[in-house]
Amino acid sequence: RESHYDTLSMYLKSNCPTIDHLNIKGIWFQDKSKSTFIDALRRMPRLEVIYLSFSSNYSFTISLFDLFQHLSVPQIANGAMLETISRKCAHLKTIDLSGSNELCETEILLLANLRATLQLVNLHHIQEKNISSMGVAKLINALPNLVSLGSYLK
Repeated sequence: RESHYDTLSMYLKSNCPTIDHLNIKGIWFQDKSKSTFIDALRRMPRLEVIYLSFSSNYSFTISLFDLFQHLSVPQIANGAMLETISRKCAHLKTIDLSGSNELCETEILLLANLRATLQLVNLHHIQEKNISSMGVAKLINALPNLVSLGSYLK
């Protein structure tokens, strides 16, 4: 019997080639549904914005995001994910890292690798123990196209 995740991933693969925004927070594709979901993403050439929930086994999806311009990973971003994003998302304009308190300053500064495109970084509710005021200044200096930095330091 198919799970509802299998049904959803097959529907996305067959019926949604023109989608440009996709919110799948809280959906955990596994096994067959995961591979079908990857195929579905490959069939969405207009997809620019995706909202995901990540677990350690979701790092595989980042490799598909080289054309994405907007990425929202609030409260779930970690160092490994940010390292991959900073290498693979060459066209990224906006990123929402709000509440991702597993990140450290060094990992956040990896966003400097996206200096050619990154315009908006949301660091809301990332605590000062995770990134200092000097770290925020370094990030601002490293991103010449930055027009908006959302931050909240406790």
